Amino acid sequence: MEAVTIFGALDVEYESTLGGQLTFQTDLPGNAMAVREEFGIVAASWRVVRFRMRPTTRGHLYNLKIVPYFGSIMRIYNARIWARTLPGTQWQWYAVPLPPTTEWAPVKMEIPPMGEWAPVKMDITPITDWNPVKMAIPPTTDWNPRPMAIKPTPPNPEWVDVQVDA
Repeated sequence: MEAVTIFGALDVEYESTLGGQLTFQTDLPGNAMAVREEFGIVAASWRVVRFRMRPTTRGHLYNLKIVPYFGSIMRIYNARIWARTLPGTQWQWYAVPLPPTTEWAPVKMEIPPMGEWAPVKMDITPITDWNPVKMAIPPTTDWNPRPMAIKPTPPNPEWVDVQVDA
């Protein structure tokens, strides 16, 4: 950022098998990069999660680091920061540049051949002495249907405006 910036929120679009840890570093106060925010990332199929930051999180420089837990497979699709530069009053989203993954490569696995496969007949003795049995279940005599106090849906329901976080 070219000016001192206040960071308000962070959105991350991801999927992960086990989750991980997100750390957010800035250079202010003290002009030294230090961890200002830490968040846990939960395991999820595709998900967008928003992390709210403390109002004191500010800086010129920032560093966003996401470390998956051991054994986790994680894909980061998008990240953005809700911020405003000082002395301005306008908040806006800034895209976080995501470097492409360069360390990933397919690995050939040595799996020995299975050889010949054939179905095997299993010796299962049939059950011959099974007969259905009638059970004595007395009839229900004291049951009567009762009407429930449920209001019918009107033909034109009244719509309610719901405030959405934009």
